[in-house]
Amino acid sequence: MDYQNLYNTIISEPIYLSLVIIFLLIIIYSILKKFFKLLILGFFAIIIYISFLIYTDGDLPGDSEELIIPMIDEAGKAINDLSNQLQEMSKDK
Repeated sequence: MDYQNLYNTIISEPIYLSLVIIFLLIIIYSILKKFFKLLILGFFAIIIYISFLIYTDGDLPGDSEELIIPMIDEAGKAINDLSNQLQEMSKDK
C-alpha cells in the first residue's frame, strides 16, 4: 500500500481530513481520561496512606519536618508577596 497516496488523499479531501481529526481527538481524549483517573486514584491512595499513618501515630517516611517547614515558609512568602502586589494595584487605581 502506498502511504504517500493515502496521505495525499486524506489531506486533499476535507471530509476525510475532518474524520481523521475527530478520530485522533477521540483517541487523545480517551488516553488523557485514563491517565487522569490513574492520577486521581494515586493521589487518593497517598492521602489515605498519610491519614492512616497520622491516625495510628506512625512516622511519615523520610524526614517530613525538613520537607514541610520550608514549604510552609515559601507559601507564606508567596502569600505575602501576592498580598503586597494586590495592595499596590489597589492603590494605583
